Amino acid sequence: MKPNAIILYILVLACAFFGFNTEWGYLSGSAWWTHLTFHFAHGNIFHLAANMLVAFILLFNRNDKWWLWPVSLAIATACSFIISTQKPTVGLSGIIFAYYGIIFLKDGPQWKPLLQTIVYMAVSCLFASRMAIGLHCICIFVGALVGGFIGIHNDMKGRNNDSTK
Repeated sequence: MKPNAIILYILVLACAFFGFNTEWGYLSGSAWWTHLTFHFAHGNIFHLAANMLVAFILLFNRNDKWWLWPVSLAIATACSFIISTQKPTVGLSGIIFAYYGIIFLKDGPQWKPLLQTIVYMAVSCLFASRMAIGLHCICIFVGALVGGFIGIHNDMKGRNNDSTK
C-alpha cells in the first residue's frame, strides 16, 4: 500500500473516531491536548466532506513526499497555540493550509497551489458559519516558510552533489 493511501486511511479513521463533537476542539484556555485533537473533529458532515475531498485530491494528485503530512500536522498544531479563539475550532483545514504553504515554496514558487488555496478559502468562507481565518493564514504562512527552507536545503544538496561529480 502506498504511503499516501495509508495517510488517507489514518485521516478517515481519526475523523470517524472524533466525529462531529466540538468538545475535541481547542479554544483559549482549553486543555493542551485539544490542540492535537481539534484537527480530527468536525462541525458537521459537510465540513468533514469538504476537508476529506481536498485531502484526497492533495494525496492522490500530487507526487509529494508522504512526510509532508506529519510536518503539516506539526505546523498546524504549533500555530493553534499562537491563535486565540473564543469558540471551539475544529477541522483538518489547518493541516491542509500548512501543506499548501509547504508545496507553494518547496520547489520554488508554485502558483497553482496558491490559487487552489485562495479558492479553497473563498469556498470555505461561503459555506462556513464561522471560520478561523487567522489560524488558516498563519498555517499557510508558516507552511510556506518551512517549504522555503526545504527548497533551499534541496537546492543546496543538489549543488553539493553536482560539485562532487
